Formats: sequence, C-alpha cells, structure tokens
Amino acid sequence: MHLNLFVADKVYGTFTLPSNALEAEERRALSAVKIGQRRPLDKAFHAAIVTVPLMFMQDRSGVTTLVDLYTESLRDACEDLKKQRRIFTQYGQMLLDELCEFAKQIDLAQVARAISGKEYAGYRTWPPDAA
Repeated sequence: MHLNLFVADKVYGTFTLPSNALEAEERRALSAVKIGQRRPLDKAFHAAIVTVPLMFMQDRSGVTTLVDLYTESLRDACEDLKKQRRIFTQYGQMLLDELCEFAKQIDLAQVARAISGKEYAGYRTWPPDAA
C-alpha cells in the first residue's frame, strides 16, 4: 500500500507542499497506527490509509485485534487530517474523502470488492483467459 501511495504521489501529487514542509509542528496530524502520536502530515496520511488493508487482512484471518484497535484511531486520524484538507491536492483530497467515508462505516466487504471486483479489474472477464 505504501508503494502504491508513493507511485500515485509521483504521478498525481498528493500535497501542495513539499515533504519537508509537512514536518512542521502545525502540519502534524494524529497517526492511526501510532495511536495518540502526532506525525508529519504525509506520514500520518500514509498510516491512516495503511490501516485499511491491515484491518482487512486481520478480518479475513478471523482475528479482530487490529479492526478493534484501528476503528477508533482511524476515525480520530481522519478528523485531524481533514483539518488540513487545503494542504492536499485535488487528487489527495479525493483520497482523503474516500478514506474518511470508509472510516465512518468500516465496510470490509467494500475492501474485498475493491481488490477483486470485476468493476475494478483491468480485465473484461475474470479470471482472464489462459490463452
């Protein structure tokens, strides 16, 4: 997930400020992973996004520890991240908005659809023809 975010940031841009400016105290936000800690905006955002596949993975394994732990911290992180929405690019705002919408519902079935649903796959049929 981190790699996907880094690639998307290089292609589309996520923030209107350079990474070093996001380290300033006034640009810090709550981390969903390092619960209760304020981290640079880009790192807090990455952590919040990474909670989603971590929660999904645990749920699929029949373990709810991270789901229980991260549900509240993700919601808190989203509220804090939204305070700095203007620092995000249009693309970053779209990611932030989708993340915060997810945090309200914690719909792990939605994560499964996003990973394997035909509407998101690059193939017209699934699985792709072996030929």
